[in-house]
Amino acid sequence: MTGEKDTRVSISIPKQLFESAVRRIDGTEFKTVDDYVTHVLELVMANLEGREQVYSEEDSRKIRDRLHALGYI
Repeated sequence: MTGEKDTRVSISIPKQLFESAVRRIDGTEFKTVDDYVTHVLELVMANLEGREQVYSEEDSRKIRDRLHALGYI
């Protein structure tokens, strides 16, 4: 996040999606589904908002490799 106070709210997602996220975070740096979903939403929203690249080329490569390994791409 951008250093703002981390105020959290709750959302509901389908149980099947939650269970899929649980399986996907196994063996990753993500400790909770909340952390994983937050990361995915940040990536998607940054892309939709047309922000400048948030990550270095090396970070972007690692992210693409990880997303590929997780079956997203």
